[in-house]
Amino acid sequence: MFRQRWMEKAPSTDGEGFRMRGTQVSRVEGISDAVFGLAITLIVVSLKPPESFAELTDTLQGFIGSGFCSMILFQIWNRHYLYFRRYGLEDGITRLLNGILLFVVIAYVYPLKFLFTLFFDSFRARPTPIVMHRGDQPHLFVIYGAGFATVYSLFGLMYRHALGKRRELELNELEALQTRWIIFEHFLMAGVGILQIIVAAFGPGNIAYFSWGAYFLIPVVLSIHGSKHADAVKVLKREQGVRASTPLVSRETEV
Repeated sequence: MFRQRWMEKAPSTDGEGFRMRGTQVSRVEGISDAVFGLAITLIVVSLKPPESFAELTDTLQGFIGSGFCSMILFQIWNRHYLYFRRYGLEDGITRLLNGILLFVVIAYVYPLKFLFTLFFDSFRARPTPIVMHRGDQPHLFVIYGAGFATVYSLFGLMYRHALGKRRELELNELEALQTRWIIFEHFLMAGVGILQIIVAAFGPGNIAYFSWGAYFLIPVVLSIHGSKHADAVKVLKREQGVRASTPLVSRETEV
């Protein structure tokens, strides 16, 4: 299994200072990988084989949109992988949230493929086979935004659950701090999706049509969040350094 091979090569801690508590692929992760694999298959593979060269070229050109969709799913899978490596949780709440996440991923597949197919077909000389009226597009963005916001909200809830078990998991100060900031990051991402839903659903005319522009806020939001996050980590490490050196200084003073 791909996940198991990756785990065997992974270091004992990741780049953010988390100890890898999930050392074996659980049954929860096994079924999750099957669902992610099915989702990617539904995106890439057409149920109907091409019956002419023109249909074949259309199918190959459709792989561009499928590639972008697959990248989004791989990004979601990678967040899923990191969560279970960092905490190794398999309790009831984790299984419940993970089950809802998998359901949303599968439900997310066709709106995701539809949206990217429509987008890339707009650059082609041939007309798109997708039938869609201009007034339908804000509704499509609402559907996409709902899936986006739900996925990131579920990740935020999963990390919040892990933080609630910090004593059981023996999270150190750095891990607890990192977890809090990751929770904040996921809810910020969900907030962008909610913003898009509001603009698409209630914005007038062209404003609703261009609600997808809300996603251009993501690099800005993540940049500010990353800067604040890095400052918080530096402050914590500085405080830990002071606490570690204090006993030594006290002993030297006594001497």
